Amino acid sequence: ATKELPPLTKEQDRTLTGLIKSKDTPSLIHGDTGTGKTRLYIELARRCLETGKSVLVLTPEIGLTPQLAEEFRICLNYPVLILHSNLTGTQRRNLWLQILYATGPLVIIGPRSALFAPLENIGLIVVDEAHDNSYKQDQLPHYHALRVAGKLAQLHNAQLAFGSATPLVSEYSILKSKQ
Repeated sequence: ATKELPPLTKEQDRTLTGLIKSKDTPSLIHGDTGTGKTRLYIELARRCLETGKSVLVLTPEIGLTPQLAEEFRICLNYPVLILHSNLTGTQRRNLWLQILYATGPLVIIGPRSALFAPLENIGLIVVDEAHDNSYKQDQLPHYHALRVAGKLAQLHNAQLAFGSATPLVSEYSILKSKQ
């Protein structure tokens, strides 16, 4: 059984309506800590999963994944998997095989490395705390997870949402220019 979610506030409902209308362009969920960005992520994920598509949620740090995964687990009746580099080789291999051979939609939560999971049929990619410098890979291979998430969303025709209380000026400018 899943936990009954509280109703959306008027502002969340207005934001959700905007996110749904602009699902073909990257969106910014801009709100202070505690304003309900996670509630919006879960609602977007629920709607996506109900269409049979999977969801990828990125967090800036491994330490943030368990709490976020638990919120998704208690609110959604779909498998929620945590994928990160602190897992053992065996755990990672088993998760990759589970993802690769999944017959239904999944929710994958993890840091930037989760972008490379063999997840198919992605309908939504959420980048939580998108302003965080942890999304930039400084070692080889060099990449910025926000750009990789954008390309992955494009390849899957998936909705892309960036969440942040303090968006980077560069990202804010890019997102505003696409609206």
